[in-house]
Amino acid sequence: MESVNRREGLALRLGGRLRRGLTAGSLLVASAAPVLAQVAPAAPSSAPAAVAAADESPPPPYLQLARDFVAHTRPENNAYSNRNPYTRMPGDFLSREYVVASDCSRFVEDMFRRSKSGVVEQLRTRHAKIGHSVRDWHPSIAHEEAFVRIRKVGDIKPGDVAAWLYLNMAEHTQPGHILFIDSTPVKLARPRKPVVEGLDQYELAIIDTSQEAKSRDDTRYVSDASLRDANEAKGKERGSMASPNQKGVGRGHIRFYADGSGEIRGVAFSFERAKFHGLGEWDVMVGRPRVGGE
Repeated sequence: MESVNRREGLALRLGGRLRRGLTAGSLLVASAAPVLAQVAPAAPSSAPAAVAAADESPPPPYLQLARDFVAHTRPENNAYSNRNPYTRMPGDFLSREYVVASDCSRFVEDMFRRSKSGVVEQLRTRHAKIGHSVRDWHPSIAHEEAFVRIRKVGDIKPGDVAAWLYLNMAEHTQPGHILFIDSTPVKLARPRKPVVEGLDQYELAIIDTSQEAKSRDDTRYVSDASLRDANEAKGKERGSMASPNQKGVGRGHIRFYADGSGEIRGVAFSFERAKFHGLGEWDVMVGRPRVGGE
């Protein structure tokens, strides 16, 4: 009889512990429910985060190198030159600084060569004695030799190259221009002048070596009035294009114009009084480098 009573007491104690455990578990689940309710709706917001992460993917080595030149080339070491053009950087023979004394084509070529991209080796023509000209880069995009041609603004990515040839050479001293695209195009909700009916505007960052800045936030833009006058006077004295801004490598913004299907129809710089250049004036093309011959 005593053993039976002991077994009954043990069962009662175990039952009590089980009830207390269930009660505690119920309270834990109940207290966690509001937290779970708060966390659950957050799942859809992870999509924009993923897109942002994709936009911040590492740039191609040649583009990162171009960014380094923009960031580290001091004004006194920064110049535009199409006579024996060159670039130097730390690690080069007897060089401790970033130096740019180049035109647009040679700068692009140097970035491709220094990064061992294999792009330059795919060019089939050579119009310049030293290096390649925009007359080589532009048809290479058109014929998709060293590039995959990008026809729609929405497909443009950082690391792509834009090149254009001037169709009216009476207004220019150079045959055209080439640059690196350094951001994804952003459609302007409120188009700025010049507005072209039927065309949307997309703004994007670029890196190039040039005789002129492309926007007020361009790294070469000079806001001081006296310095602008001095720079313009120097340009006239040297027989080059007179510009109130710093010449050489820099980063600024331009705008692409596109029709309803997204096809590129022209370009304009991002200054307030910029001029629109349609494809009948500037033959604009965008290409994605075939890195390593891909």
